[in-house]
Amino acid sequence: MRRLRAADQRGFIAALAGGLALAGGGTVVQLLDIAGLGFGWTDHAYGSIFFLLAGFVAMVTVAALIVVALTLYWAVRGQYTARRHANVANVTRFWAAMVVIWVVGFGTLYLGPHLT
Repeated sequence: MRRLRAADQRGFIAALAGGLALAGGGTVVQLLDIAGLGFGWTDHAYGSIFFLLAGFVAMVTVAALIVVALTLYWAVRGQYTARRHANVANVTRFWAAMVVIWVVGFGTLYLGPHLT
């Protein structure tokens, strides 16, 4: 948002692309980690709860990736300016919510068992 308000279109596009690449890489790492677990969602109650929460976090993350990819597409086409950026503000809010869900969700999944 800062770069867009400062009319730095190239910096805005670079920041969107960088965030998209980092979040996409993080999602791939998470999905590979979940796929390599020694249990499944039908093995026991913990597995069911684990995969339910991990699936929810992954679903929110994939939705955020899609929204940011669309925002990047429209930014490259020149749809956003310093005065016309309401969609970007909404995507920023959704992205922040996704980060909170990710931190709380995976903090619960990976740190929770070690705290009890």
